[in-house]
Amino acid sequence: MQTDPSSAIAHYKLGLGLEEARDQQGAQAELESASRLLPKSGQPHIALGDLLSNTGREDAAILEYTTAAKVEPESGTPYVESGTPYVRIAMTQQKEGQLGLPNLGPPTRNPITKGF
Repeated sequence: MQTDPSSAIAHYKLGLGLEEARDQQGAQAELESASRLLPKSGQPHIALGDLLSNTGREDAAILEYTTAAKVEPESGTPYVESGTPYVRIAMTQQKEGQLGLPNLGPPTRNPITKGF
């Protein structure tokens, strides 16, 4: 499928469609094109951040959300969306013992039925 090279909306929509079809490379290329063609819109960066986060590229996702926040500072969406990659990074670091937090494991008793 070909899109008009100058149509940012077409690249954006195609990128979302390719992501839905699980073509991450194609989706990334289209969303990057949309972000270049729509430099004052955060939406392509948010979509690209979502794609990157969903494929385990948390650091790159955070960069896209940061760019979206700079482009559209009045929007709360980039801030909300960036929470997921930060949590995933923290969980990985905790699992690998890099956070310095004890791994408490599952609770040994249910505080609701057994009391604290």
